[in-house]
This record gives sequence, C-alpha cells and structure tokens, in this order.
Amino acid sequence: KPDGMIVLSGCGTSGRIAFLIARNFNEVLRNSGREQCFRYLIAGRDKALFTSQEAPEDDPQCGIEMLKEATTGRNRVLFIGITCGLSAPFVAGQLYYCMENINIFTPVLLGFNPCNLARNIKIEKWDKTFLQVVGLLENQVTEHKAYILNPVVGPEQITGSSRMKSGTATKILLETIFVSCIKATENIPSNIEAHLKSYQDLCEVVYKETSSISKLVQLAGDSLKAGGSISYIGWDSLGVMGMIDASECPPTYGASLSDIRGFVDSGYKLLNNQEGDLSPMGKYYRISIEEFQSDVLPSLKESDLVILLMKDESCAVADILSNSTCKKACICFNSEEKIQRDRLDCIVSVDLYSLTTEPLGNQHYKSWAQLYKELSTKWILNAVTTGAHILKGKVYQNIMVDLKVRYENRILRTYLCEIKNIEYKIDTIA
Repeated sequence: KPDGMIVLSGCGTSGRIAFLIARNFNEVLRNSGREQCFRYLIAGRDKALFTSQEAPEDDPQCGIEMLKEATTGRNRVLFIGITCGLSAPFVAGQLYYCMENINIFTPVLLGFNPCNLARNIKIEKWDKTFLQVVGLLENQVTEHKAYILNPVVGPEQITGSSRMKSGTATKILLETIFVSCIKATENIPSNIEAHLKSYQDLCEVVYKETSSISKLVQLAGDSLKAGGSISYIGWDSLGVMGMIDASECPPTYGASLSDIRGFVDSGYKLLNNQEGDLSPMGKYYRISIEEFQSDVLPSLKESDLVILLMKDESCAVADILSNSTCKKACICFNSEEKIQRDRLDCIVSVDLYSLTTEPLGNQHYKSWAQLYKELSTKWILNAVTTGAHILKGKVYQNIMVDLKVRYENRILRTYLCEIKNIEYKIDTIA
C-alpha cells in the first residue's frame, strides 16, 4: 500500500543480507509495475556493505535515528530486526522504538538463539539489555502485535562468526516469507513447507560438486599462503554475493582489505544501494569490472586467484585475463560444457536442472532461479574463504585467532575464544 513499508535491519552479515533481500524483492516489484516497498538498514550505513563498521553496531540510539529517518511519513511499517545471537544493540534500540510506536510498527525479531539466552549485559549509554527488550517484545507477541522468529540452527562452524549457518538461515527464512507474499498478491498458491524443502534439495545438488569445490579451496589457500589475493568478478546478484563474502573476511579472519575483494558488472548501477556511488571514498570502494581492470589486473601475479561468478556462459571475462599469469576459476550454472576449460584452472558447475520440480512446479524454479543461484554461490564462497584461511593458519580448531579487539561485541567474542582455548589446553594436559 502507498503508506506501507517493509524494513529489514541488521549489523554486519545480517545487514548485508537485509540489503540483498530488499534489493531483490524491490526488483521483483519494479518489474511487475508495483511500488517498491522494501528498505534495508545496516549499522554504519552503506560503507558497512564493504567494510566492518563496528561502533554503530553497539549504539541503540543510532539504530533508532536511522529507523525514524527511513520511515518518515509511513503509517504502516513491518520492521524485521535481524540479530543472529539476539545481541545487537543497534537492533535492540529499533525494536524498542517500534514497541513505543506500536500503532505504526509491527516489530519482528529474527535470530537463532532461544529468547532466554538473549544477551543480558547492560548496553552502554542505554538503560536496557537485549534480554529486557526481548521480554517486552514477548508481551507484544501474546497480544499478536509482534513476532519472534528464532529457530535454533546450532553453533557456527567458526566460533563467533554468524556469516555461514545464521546468514544462510536468514536468507532462507526471509525469501520463503516474501516469495509466498508475492505469490499471494498474484493469486498463486504457495507451499511454504515445499519451498523450505527446496533449499535442502539445493544443498544436496551443491554437495555433488565437492571435488571441484575442494580444488577451488586449495587454490584459494595456496594463493593466501603465498601472499597473493583472491578477486571475485560477478554478474547480477551473484556479484553481490562475492562482495558480501569478501567484506566478511577482515573482521572474521584478520584479513587485509586487499586479500579478498569483490567486483560487479556495472558497479554501483547494478548494486543499487541507497547512497549511490561510494568510489570517491577510496580504492576499496571501487567495485566495477572496469575498475578491476585498471586497478588490480595489471599487478596480478601467479600467486593471485580470480574467481568468475557467471550468470551464464556469455560472461566470458576470461578474455581480459588471458594475458595474466594469475590462477583463474569460475562458478557457473548449467553451462559447464560451453566454457573454455583450457583457460581456467578450476570450474565449479552446479546443475540446477537436477532439482526436483514437484510439488512447486517448473514455473516456480523459472521465476525464482536467481535465489537458488545466490544461495549456491554463498555456500561455495563461504567454503572457499573459510577453507583458505584455515590453510593459511587463521583458525585454531574452530576458533578465530587473528581478531582485532575494538568494540564490545568483538571483545566478548575474544573472551569466548580465549576461554575455549584455555579449556582445550587443560583437556590436553589432563
């Protein structure tokens, strides 16, 4: 409706997934001639799409002010605050503001902890803990004025990082909800259980490529160990997935901003972010393929790796890499036989045609194929950068060992990692 809005908000990975979902579904609405009603908020604003901006994550008032700014003049707002551990002060402030204005807002908390395990530590410069906000929200839930979505997906593979399991679960849940909503507006029956099951089927399809993914992980690890870099070059939202994966590596593994970077066809025009072209802010905000060619390509060495994220076989950017000594790989869908194998060191080809079409039907997969390509790409890239940093020695067991301790959330993660490290040493001695 003209006065309605759907706001997705989060910090770090959660905020980037919020951006991706809002971008995708606004495009669906635009292509069908309807008003675009999705809006994303990310702590640190659009800079945080590329680099970690941790100070705003710990500031509930910052979250409130950004929400006020985004919803001015709106009378019906569905607010979904994403915080995987039920801990982000930025989101806590927004949820509280929604409850203070419940006649306008319908607040939804999306996370992956039981409510009683929400962070119960006083938030700096605020008079509440996240647990107290959850308690207030639960009261609204009983009156059907708010909602809490918190399936427990289990611990992350890398302690303290929510970029893998929780990030994937966020994408799956929000896509399932909004695809069903879009279908409802078009009088198309939806099957939520079958939609969720389709992601499990997709996972099995991706796992069939374990051998080629393992080869790609090894190539990436060899590059980082040799002091080289990894560059993603992508088209459509697959390029966005590459940028998101790259942005998560510095705060998770202590990687430099040059170690892993993402570039997209048409740059900010494709990204369609709220603040527009950020390239004047510095070289790490230069994200187009043309800027890759001018800034990065001339200095690539044999120790560097370029991974193409291809929407189809026509994206033959391998031509611009033909004279480079760097390693070259690609991730593609249904088109391996059309790719020039002799020009690439590794190909990961995911066969989406093998997905079972029933009971959702062929039209569902045709209409929403890009969502499945995105998730496949996310899984593969998460495996590549996680595996590469493990090979480089940035992970001890499942603990991050190269954290930069600056803000509250990182300090708490570091304490947790140190405690686990001490426990392990005690067990070993015993």
